[in-house]
Amino acid sequence: MLKQVVVFGSKMSESIIGKMIEVNLPVEVIKVMSSKDNDYLGGTESEIREQTELILQPFIGKVDVIILCEPEVVFSTQAFLSRKYPRQKFVGYGQNLPNLLRNKRSARVLLSKSVKRMTRYQELKSEFSDMEISECEFSLEERQNSKSKDLIEFATKDFSGGLIVIYTPDLIRIKSLIEKKFTWRADVVDMRPSLLRATCLALNLRGIDGKLNRDIKG
Repeated sequence: MLKQVVVFGSKMSESIIGKMIEVNLPVEVIKVMSSKDNDYLGGTESEIREQTELILQPFIGKVDVIILCEPEVVFSTQAFLSRKYPRQKFVGYGQNLPNLLRNKRSARVLLSKSVKRMTRYQELKSEFSDMEISECEFSLEERQNSKSKDLIEFATKDFSGGLIVIYTPDLIRIKSLIEKKFTWRADVVDMRPSLLRATCLALNLRGIDGKLNRDIKG
């Protein structure tokens, strides 16, 4: 019997992350949308936490791993859920950001407006006060409704090159276009490789979590 993995996020995020898990791991993926219109991602941290727990309640204790696709949910909810339900394994998109930033001189982070104002994100950013971090904030409406060329122009404005971190998974769809624009002048990364490794470890799958970035499909 295949192990079961719940992928929880907005429609675009759970589609991108869910596809990655489906094509790379021998598991059954259950995609769960955060809400019909995703409006709660702009709520307070306590509101996000309450609604996340409510939506995920039917799956807690019944599946092997629950993946939280949105950094908003990871920052506000993952630690809380892990403490409250210690037998359920949770992994989240974006947890490896400190390792990506370490030993870099500068970086641009593409993130949502709600993540930028979260306490945990600001604490994390303060750990790298000696480096230059520029941020490009996107509202949910911008990420959902803007054309790719407009997203790219906004994301790369006044950026000459270096590390670009895609910190909201629904912008992964423009990653290759950003790479094409900068060629060798920018290293464009997202958090899928570390998320896949964390999922493999949570599932006790050996020999898969060591995949290199170029080996990950989807």
